Amino acid sequence: MTDLLAKALNIPPLKDHKAIAQKPNISASDQSLVTNPKKDVAVSVAAEESSANLANDYQFVRLNLYEILTKGGKSLEELSEIASQSQHPRSYEAMALLIKNLGDTADKIMQLHKDVKEITETQPQQVSHNLQVANAVFVGSTSELLERINDNGE
Repeated sequence: MTDLLAKALNIPPLKDHKAIAQKPNISASDQSLVTNPKKDVAVSVAAEESSANLANDYQFVRLNLYEILTKGGKSLEELSEIASQSQHPRSYEAMALLIKNLGDTADKIMQLHKDVKEITETQPQQVSHNLQVANAVFVGSTSELLERINDNGE
């Protein structure tokens, strides 16, 4: 692959290419979501609760973003070596664009965490109907209070 790229760019092939990004610690079952999402993620709204769908979607998006970062890190190292060997301004421009996109992807991961937290906090919680009021405060004038007492009494 690097030989074809080097030939297309008319530069000498890379001598050594190593990956700078390590894959995140992903379990085997989660890894299969990235490699074959249709096999492991059965989206059936009628069969699953929305919270289960949220959890599945969250995991799927999170793993895809990690995969993008992993592949982007490998590509960045290769592109960095190509840019340093060719000293061509377009190579450095492409490398800067890739760095920006990787940063945006990292921001998307953080935004995903915030969105899921917001969604789970706004889901209706079970409310206890046994409400006891120890002290009630009326805000208004005494004449308004008397009107309300009289309305309730009649």
